[in-house]
Amino acid sequence: MNKLGCLIVVFFTCGVCKGQNLVPNPSFEDTASMFCGVFLPADFDSSIHYWYTPTNGTPDLYSTQINQSCWNYQPNSTYSGPICIKGSQMPRTGNVFAGLYCFSIQGLNQREYIQSPLTNSMVPGNLYYVEFYANLPDDQQYYTNQLGAYFSDQAVSASNDQPLPYSPQVAAIPYISNTAGWVKISGSFQAASACNYITIGNFYNDSNTPVISNPGGSSAPGCYGAYYFIDDVTVSDITAINEINHNIIVEVTPALFNDHLNIVSNVNVPFDFVMYDMVSRKILGQSFTHSTSINTEQLAKGIYLYEVRNKNGPDSYREIKKGKVVKD
Repeated sequence: MNKLGCLIVVFFTCGVCKGQNLVPNPSFEDTASMFCGVFLPADFDSSIHYWYTPTNGTPDLYSTQINQSCWNYQPNSTYSGPICIKGSQMPRTGNVFAGLYCFSIQGLNQREYIQSPLTNSMVPGNLYYVEFYANLPDDQQYYTNQLGAYFSDQAVSASNDQPLPYSPQVAAIPYISNTAGWVKISGSFQAASACNYITIGNFYNDSNTPVISNPGGSSAPGCYGAYYFIDDVTVSDITAINEINHNIIVEVTPALFNDHLNIVSNVNVPFDFVMYDMVSRKILGQSFTHSTSINTEQLAKGIYLYEVRNKNGPDSYREIKKGKVVKD
């Protein structure tokens, strides 16, 4: 694309409860000779290992370790050209991230994609967790919700810059409008075949790509369309973990409580216990492993809701149990 200027998805909140990452260069750190400037298709392919562009679109790579005068230097390039899709975003991890257009100018149906082989083929019937992060550049004209990941047995490609005719197995549901921080896109799906490739981008044409004006967007040359930074791609088999989670039993007693609640699980793994009042305000929370006793003397008499989630990291949870208890 000239830079002049999703679906079977099962969403859950487990972000780190996963096995080996099947993406060989998940945060784009494994680079060759990093290109300095505005990318053509060959520039992306020659700058990074394992990832490439499967079409005539021109995805980009941004780095904190190239000359500041380069257009693709992050965070604050001194490049004086007219292309303004960049923002001051830092990589979520490491020193490099990718970028691609999900929408350019209405009616042109221009798209950009990035593709990578997986380190191992997916096992048909197994459940896979997918996660990647996106960020909207500061001055971008629009934002959208059509950004997804498609998995295929063979590499997909096209000799143009039009939408690839596939339905992503995992895609964004809310619109991605955050220009300050990275937004996680995640979900899980059951592999229908031995998929070997992941392709990220927008797989829908312009008429099926809703866009919303970015309040902070610019009308300067090159700010048109919806463009996103991409970082930290994860694909992992969670079949065994999912089976373990289904076998977890957690007991919260007594149902009619006074000054304490007891929580006991049949497995020795980290959990979070969270209690809410009847209008869903969080009242208290406590992390524990296997079992704990929570002091509830400070609570008023009434009905309370709770949930127990297994905890696998700072932003990683899976709901195990919900319930209701009453303080006498």
